[in-house]
Amino acid sequence: MSTNFFETDDMATVAEALAFIDACEGSTSPSINGNTSGSDSGDSPVPDKQLSDVSIDSKALKPKRKRRSKNPAGYSTRLLHRKKAEMQQLREEALQLEAKVENLRRTREVGVGALAAHATHLKSKAEFKWMEMAMIEFQRRQQSEDTNRKLRALVANQAKVDEALRGVVMKKSVLEVVDKQLGHTVEIVSSAPLSCSMEAASSSLWKELSTIRTYPDNTPNVMEKNFDQILRGHAGATPINGLQFMRKFDEADRVVLTRAYRMLLPTDGLQLRGNAWTIFSRSKTNPSEASDIHAFVQLYMEVQPGFSARPEDVEYVKDVAFETWTTKMRGHAQYLQEMLIEAALGAPEGASQLLLKSAC
Repeated sequence: MSTNFFETDDMATVAEALAFIDACEGSTSPSINGNTSGSDSGDSPVPDKQLSDVSIDSKALKPKRKRRSKNPAGYSTRLLHRKKAEMQQLREEALQLEAKVENLRRTREVGVGALAAHATHLKSKAEFKWMEMAMIEFQRRQQSEDTNRKLRALVANQAKVDEALRGVVMKKSVLEVVDKQLGHTVEIVSSAPLSCSMEAASSSLWKELSTIRTYPDNTPNVMEKNFDQILRGHAGATPINGLQFMRKFDEADRVVLTRAYRMLLPTDGLQLRGNAWTIFSRSKTNPSEASDIHAFVQLYMEVQPGFSARPEDVEYVKDVAFETWTTKMRGHAQYLQEMLIEAALGAPEGASQLLLKSAC
């Protein structure tokens, strides 16, 4: 009954201890009996009968030892069995885990394709409408971007063409030549198309040239249509008194405005002369509503017969008066052309007024 209070390991320990004690007792008992018998046989005066009685009595008095069963097995044997059982269990668990890993691997390999197919199926069904709208918007945006790029390219190309055409049709060439009769001469040539009739353009220019007015922005020096003004240059200022003769010729296919300038300098014997021709002609593409303008200005210095002066004085007058007057006449020709273009287009007089201020 006492064994119920011990654990399995404790029972095994107790069993091993008892087995060790039995082994020790079994080995010592024969030697004791032998020594006793030897001593008794040699020296003991006790008779054999008495010895036999004593041995019989001792045998009768000695309790019988119960033979212990060899079961349960020894501690080491059971420990070995337990280790073997644990190893076997671990092997079985390892096999089971390997089988699960293989199953998961196969499931994963199959599941990737299944998930992709499932996602494709969901996109084709649940999100089909959204994807369709997104694709439509994407295509519209691409078309808008393509159109925007094309328009930008067209605008850039049109700007280049417009600049090139403007440079051709409004080209102003200033040539300095030496005429055999007039001497050192400056020629200004310009041309431009107008989006108005020949009659309207010529009337507008005639009114502009024939109207007498002052320019208040040019104070304190006032320039009138009689060309009384002061020419300022890098070397100084020169007052001049100008005379102008202007005439208009009306023809069937063109209108010609001619102007002759004579600028009187303080130095006697030197004069600034100028001739200008402005020709209006009908446009070949739209004769009734469009026209072309061509302007030609010729400027030179005239030396009166009998004039004698030092060369440095002549160069001074040339630098101060002639060069400054040439610059102003070129600006005035550009102003008249810009004014006609703006009047034909109905645009506000912005550029022409700036040119007028710079020319005056």
